[in-house]
Amino acid sequence: MILFLVVAFVGSMQTFLNIAVWVMLSEIFPLFIRGFATGISIFCLWIANAFLGLYFPSLIAATGITGTFFLFGVVGILALIFIYTQVPETRGRTLEALEEDVTTGAIYTVHHKK
Repeated sequence: MILFLVVAFVGSMQTFLNIAVWVMLSEIFPLFIRGFATGISIFCLWIANAFLGLYFPSLIAATGITGTFFLFGVVGILALIFIYTQVPETRGRTLEALEEDVTTGAIYTVHHKK
């Protein structure tokens, strides 16, 4: 059961949520700071991953394996809700059009996926 939960967690993260992070990083920043801002974002991502790896054994000791994976599941569901409600659809749009929307603030008006 534990092996199944680990595989399900890693599989869902690598298939759904982590892809959204990398796609959004390549689209959300204006061109003149895209490289620097993406670098800072990736640095923060790796710091968060390091803390997760560091505190994972303590989390299991405190809540048990079931509680830990339940917590990860809840965080994953909340992340999916956030992505669906707050992340704009960018399919079929050029980076130039996205940059214009970021610069004018229009990107922050959420366009729900159809």
